[in-house]
Amino acid sequence: MLQKIKTYFAKKSLVKIKKSNKRVPKFHNFDSAKHINILFDSRSEKKFRFIKNVIKEFEDAGKFVSALGYIEQQQDAGSLVYKKEVMFFSEKDVNWLGKPKDETIRAFAIDKADILLNLCIEDSMAVKFIAASSKADCIISGIKDDPYADFIIDVSGKNDTEYLVSQIKHYLQLIKCA
Repeated sequence: MLQKIKTYFAKKSLVKIKKSNKRVPKFHNFDSAKHINILFDSRSEKKFRFIKNVIKEFEDAGKFVSALGYIEQQQDAGSLVYKKEVMFFSEKDVNWLGKPKDETIRAFAIDKADILLNLCIEDSMAVKFIAASSKADCIISGIKDDPYADFIIDVSGKNDTEYLVSQIKHYLQLIKCA
């Protein structure tokens, strides 16, 4: 019962945020994107190592990359420190609805990047709030039926971050921008 009430109010809040977000979607390809934000799940060391490699690959290609990773409350963010552009959040950084209350998370969400890559495979209210608030030109997600994404890559058969990233890279190479 409490979960249903929580979900009801979270959805109402998300509708209000999306309606007030005056973002005009604009597609970018890998060449046109200069600033990429990455939202990712870092609950496993293996995933975090993979994300670090993705960040390095994008930076080596001349992209400015900021990243925000979700960690378990008991996880030590200090052991995951990579660069100052890579931040972390947990359940303690969101309110009872899942809405970010930490200023760093809100700043990441409203950062005017060319692309926001939502590399979270599992849907969560916190991820929804960040995506709904995003000012990025183009939001790419692997979450099926993501209402905040401009471009969705269906990974339901694989359900794997590495596969999602390979598909994103593939499609960012194919997109032709005017």
